[in-house]
Amino acid sequence: MRNAAVNDRRSALLTGGSFLLVAVGWIVLARPNSVPYAMMGWCVAAYAVAACVEFEIGPGCALPTAPVQVVMLFTLPPEIVPVAVVAGLAGAAIVSRVRDPQREEQVLIIAASGWQAVGPAAVFAFAGVHGPTISEAPVYALALAAQFAIDAGVSWIRNCYGLGVPLRQVANALKFTFVCDLTLAPIGLAAVLAVPDSPGALLFLLPPTLLLAILQADRHKQVDDLVSLAAAFRHTSDLARRDALTGLSNRLAWEEAIEQLESASTPIGIVFADVDGLKSANDTHGHEMGDRLLVAVATLLASAAPVARATDVFRIGGDEFAILLPRCSSAQLEALAVDLQSSLMSSAPVDGLVYARASIGIGFAQCGADLAGAIAEADRKVNAVKTARGARRA
Repeated sequence: MRNAAVNDRRSALLTGGSFLLVAVGWIVLARPNSVPYAMMGWCVAAYAVAACVEFEIGPGCALPTAPVQVVMLFTLPPEIVPVAVVAGLAGAAIVSRVRDPQREEQVLIIAASGWQAVGPAAVFAFAGVHGPTISEAPVYALALAAQFAIDAGVSWIRNCYGLGVPLRQVANALKFTFVCDLTLAPIGLAAVLAVPDSPGALLFLLPPTLLLAILQADRHKQVDDLVSLAAAFRHTSDLARRDALTGLSNRLAWEEAIEQLESASTPIGIVFADVDGLKSANDTHGHEMGDRLLVAVATLLASAAPVARATDVFRIGGDEFAILLPRCSSAQLEALAVDLQSSLMSSAPVDGLVYARASIGIGFAQCGADLAGAIAEADRKVNAVKTARGARRA
């Protein structure tokens, strides 16, 4: 756990810290003759808006920011583009924090995301690109390839080394991200061809960005609905396997558990408990007293049953209970039966009127194949105890 935290910090420092050094160093060494601050402001704002549209995929998310970045490459000095990208990401992070106060974005992580703009900006600077022309399509393709290569390297450092995410998972996420960028980048190129050297190119990007935002919102709603449906299904499934009176697992849960254990290769213990005096309690004090007697016995059984070994307590009939003990030895099973009987005998009477008593029978199976025999054995022993007491099962 400690190594994971250390690797996380190291990867953030390595990717985010190195970006800040490269970005600042590039501006200092290749100081631009002029900076179109107004255009830069519009680009940063547009990038922040696009970055707020997050499509979660794998360990990260895909942002439809490629068209805005293309406009940046054609309208801003190359050395300014990575800084403008990080400024846009920072703006999106602020918006996300306002929407969700629990969400926090580290400065170094935001800075690390700026690396994907360094590659294409460097290609544009080296090729001396000044305006959009179809003839320079190979340069644009090389710039996109440089973006993918650097993004892949930074993602490996950040996710695989820093966070321990499997390489295949990162590769699948990057594949989706790269397809998105490859699909959206031509929209940015079309914008600068239609409205060169003007903020109007950013308005050209507004309709597709709005469409993607609508699709993202619908996707989030669909995911939320699926999560809610799954939670409701689990809750309903649990209710269907829960006895309403005692809160224990019911007959359906018992039958499913037995079916699952029939192929087990480990020992299994069975305890049956048949409540004594339930009919008398109902006849003398009413059915509400009978219900309280059942709840009292159920509580004693659940309290005495061991928590380990996936033990479960079931109400399998009106006054019949069972305890299932996977991976239980015969000695542990016999000791539990003694403890159960002792707990029942020492318990206080329900409402001071009726004692919580039950006839106990146990069965032991060496493996799942012997389970039916163990159940029959436990049932016979309960009958034997009832007969010895001069009672009978309801």
